[in-house]
Amino acid sequence: PELAPRTCAAAGGGGSGTDDGLRGEDLFSKLVPLNVLEDASVYTASRDDMLRELGEAVETLDGTVEAELSGMDLPHALHAVEREQQLPDGIVQSVGRVHASGSGAALAQLVNSLPQLASDVQGKSMAIEAILEVEEGQDQQLQQAHGDRWACVRSTQLTADARLELAQLREQLSQAEAA
Repeated sequence: PELAPRTCAAAGGGGSGTDDGLRGEDLFSKLVPLNVLEDASVYTASRDDMLRELGEAVETLDGTVEAELSGMDLPHALHAVEREQQLPDGIVQSVGRVHASGSGAALAQLVNSLPQLASDVQGKSMAIEAILEVEEGQDQQLQQAHGDRWACVRSTQLTADARLELAQLREQLSQAEAA
């Protein structure tokens, strides 16, 4: 028997009577309802914004700490003290400039503000975790409501990736707090 080629009704072809389910509404819209796509888009945007803010806060904190520590020239200064030699003139002059400009107090203020910054970052990470938990719950509901059709979206992988990134940022925060 010869098979007759079938045409897709959505593309304007005639098709057979069995193609009635493909006519009219877009096939993708039947598989993934618009409200699901909208909800996923809103969630993804808010999650990305919070992760971006958390990452920027950690990067800012890292940059500030690194700049301050680099400005102190600590490895060379500590090495000189351990050898019980006189400090190099450059370090003595730098320390004099720091004390004269009041930057010692600014550095102390910066160091004293680190726990508050860490607390703020920790709060944001907890908010992100709460959003991820809500997303997982919504994903389970959508999986139950839409069955295999929901597997097309793969939001569980996005949530797992976000949790991994959040865990890495928390580890960096813990290391910064311990330092």
